Amino acid sequence: EQALCAGDGDPGRPRRIGVRTWAEGGRVHAEVADSGPGIAPENLARIFDPFFTTRGAAGGSGLGLAVSLGIVEACGGDIDARSVPGAGATFTVRLPAHTPPVAVVSPSAGPAGAGGRILVAEDESSIREFVHHFLESLGFAVDSAANGQEAIAQLASGISYSLVISDFRMPDRDGKNIYEWIGANRPDLLRRLIYITGDALNPVTRAFLAETGVPFLLKPVVASVLVDAVRQALKTAAGSAD
Repeated sequence: EQALCAGDGDPGRPRRIGVRTWAEGGRVHAEVADSGPGIAPENLARIFDPFFTTRGAAGGSGLGLAVSLGIVEACGGDIDARSVPGAGATFTVRLPAHTPPVAVVSPSAGPAGAGGRILVAEDESSIREFVHHFLESLGFAVDSAANGQEAIAQLASGISYSLVISDFRMPDRDGKNIYEWIGANRPDLLRRLIYITGDALNPVTRAFLAETGVPFLLKPVVASVLVDAVRQALKTAAGSAD
């Protein structure tokens, strides 16, 4: 199917958006093309990076395309963009015709899934229980904390954790407090920290995440995205220990 819509703009050069969908090779394709100014070559390779924006003071969050990419990849697909400056841009999304099974992290799979113990700090019980039980199903031992104070108490107890997964906004000390405590007392865990947040559009949160480089997952948590984040964090931590 194909749709073409004229938009506002220069009457001599109407803005147009074209939408095309088709199925091919067991995948569903959706293509959206416009007749706008296009994307500068130096920006094209970065448009899916979290927090990258060309809007400056206009208030762009730099998260829209990053979130879109995460959703598409969580569904087993991919998305790309191509553009000719002055001649518009085209985004193509490709998704499997059938939902693929969720990839698993096996405790016997080496450093990227080497089991161990994970601390989950999350004040929303439904999310905490989901992450806790899901990680247990993958072979990890899991401890849970309902707020930042509980999480810091468990960290201070000397338990050896392979990974810490923490909500960013919590009562009784938040994710930023946990980061600061780890930096001062357990710096080996700084590379073993992942945030879960629904607050990534908050300028303060955004600035902190960009400054620290701590990987983060957006709520609602998607199982396949969680698996990828755990795998990558364990792999990164193992590499830094070599």
